Amino acid sequence: MQQPLVAEIVGSAVVGEAVSRICSYLIGRAAADEAVGDAEQNEERMEVALLRIQAAVEEAGSWHITNRPVVRWRDRLKRAAGEGECVLREHRQRRRRVADDDDAHRHRLWLPRCVARAAGRKLFAAVGGGDGQRLSGGTVLRFERLADGVGDFVRLVESGGRAKRFVPFHPVAASLLPPR
Repeated sequence: MQQPLVAEIVGSAVVGEAVSRICSYLIGRAAADEAVGDAEQNEERMEVALLRIQAAVEEAGSWHITNRPVVRWRDRLKRAAGEGECVLREHRQRRRRVADDDDAHRHRLWLPRCVARAAGRKLFAAVGGGDGQRLSGGTVLRFERLADGVGDFVRLVESGGRAKRFVPFHPVAASLLPPR
């Protein structure tokens, strides 16, 4: 039986490491592509949920609501719509900023500088300097749950409220029309 040469052992280790890195790269690349798809899907789901919430708030704006809990529900939906718009806007800005950074710095930065920037970002986020809510699956689910209850809200508004009358020149017309 022959003893393996040191060169064969080193060569085998190098080839094994190269194959391992190539496999890791390919798996990581597939996971990154999947994450991009998830982010796009989350963004679309968030847009649909926000549209449903905003439509309900808009519809409720044309009704005179006297029921206090329904008024609070409307106010909560208004706040959620504003917060959702903010989260979506921040997500889009972050995505554009990352794309711009990647394009601008891809060729200029060399490895130590890239590592320093990445470490700085991680440290900044860990200390609490990161921006607000991210567009994650949990955030999207929260807004989708709010949007799912919108149908009940609109039914309550329509059944318990009365439509606002459109009166042009309200101060003048109000003095001419008899009070209800």
